Order: sequence, then structure tokens, then C-alpha cells
Amino acid sequence: MLARHLMFAAATCLATPAIAADGGTVEITVTNVRSDAGAIMVQLCDRAHFLGKCAIGSHAPAQKGSVTVTFHNVPPGDYAALAFHDANGDGALNRWLGIPKEDFGLSGLKGLPLRPPRFKDSVFTHGAADQKMAVKLGNYFG
Repeated sequence: MLARHLMFAAATCLATPAIAADGGTVEITVTNVRSDAGAIMVQLCDRAHFLGKCAIGSHAPAQKGSVTVTFHNVPPGDYAALAFHDANGDGALNRWLGIPKEDFGLSGLKGLPLRPPRFKDSVFTHGAADQKMAVKLGNYFG
């Protein structure tokens, strides 16, 4: 079930970022990137679209170590950040027997969830000020 939710979120990761004149910048540093292959996909999801079709998404070329993705003019509100390493460049979070094979992570989580992630566990509040945070990638297969 977790993989189904993450797969859906991953499929919509290239959404056009929302633009708001009163919003600040959100800078997400994705850590624990294990290779230079493919891209790092990041989404900012509000409660209504968590693990669904998020309105704010972007990507950057993968670099071993860490990659930073910046979102400008993000409207104030509550969001969860979701990230995954699309190592093979197919735009999807690949899975085996329903378990994500590619590295992924969510804001606010210290490790990989054992159940479908919940918004309340990953939420952060964004205001008009600029904000920085990190999302650590992990993988069930090591």
C-alpha cells in the first residue's frame, strides 16, 4: 500500500510550480543521494493533495551526496515535502512487489515509514519568509 501511494505521488512530480507574489522560497536539500544517475524529484504537497497530484514539483540532476531543489514564491500554508531518486530517468518511483526500489524520503521523517506515510508526520508550515530544510533518502533494499 505504501508503494502505491508513493508511486502515484512520483508520477505527478513534474507539476508546474505554483506562483504567488506573497510566498517565500522553500529550499529542499535532499541528502544521502547514492549516485549521479538520473534525477532527484521533489514535491511540496498540501493536505488535500498529499501523495496525490501535488501542485508544486520540480527536479534536478542527481549528484552523489546531496542535491538542492529550490521553489520560489511558494504560497504560505502547510506542506509535506516528498523526494525520490529517479535513478533510471523514467519519471516514476520504481517498485518490486509493491516495495519502492528507488531511494525516497519525506520531510519530518527520520527513517523509512513502515506504513503509508501520513501528512501529520511530514507537515511543515511555510510563511512568507524563506525556508530551508533537508529530506534524507533511504531504501528498503539497503
